[in-house]
Amino acid sequence: MDIGGSMWPFKHLVDTLFSAAHQARHFKHFDHVYFHNTIYERVYGNARFSEKIPLADLFRRFDRSTRLVLVGDAYMYPGELTDRFGAIDYTERNERPGVEYLERIRDHFKHCAWLNPMGEDSWSAPSIRLIRRLFPMYPLTVQGVEELAKDLVRG
Repeated sequence: MDIGGSMWPFKHLVDTLFSAAHQARHFKHFDHVYFHNTIYERVYGNARFSEKIPLADLFRRFDRSTRLVLVGDAYMYPGELTDRFGAIDYTERNERPGVEYLERIRDHFKHCAWLNPMGEDSWSAPSIRLIRRLFPMYPLTVQGVEELAKDLVRG
């Protein structure tokens, strides 16, 4: 889950989504991790970003059959996806462009998608277009979540 920055206006909506997901009884297992804007070499086990989880550990923890849903607006400076050292966070020193890390995630998880809280009329931003090339993207609406769930079940 993307947190901070441009995601602040969607905090209540995303909190509602995660509360409902935690209470749902049809998941075999439900877990979540955090990132800001995009994923580089790690995700985080808490919202303070103090619990680092390298991608290799994430891939060991969750096998290829895990259904992965990335939640975020995908709205960022495009260089965060296309440039080496493009991360806006000075603590990140991404040796590779962000898109390469997202490709690794997509290639590991057979069933993955992106859930976007922004209105679909905003999905023409360059960073969103780049991410939509990698992941099927759904709006964070009741209808969008229903469609995402059906597609993830079908694979």
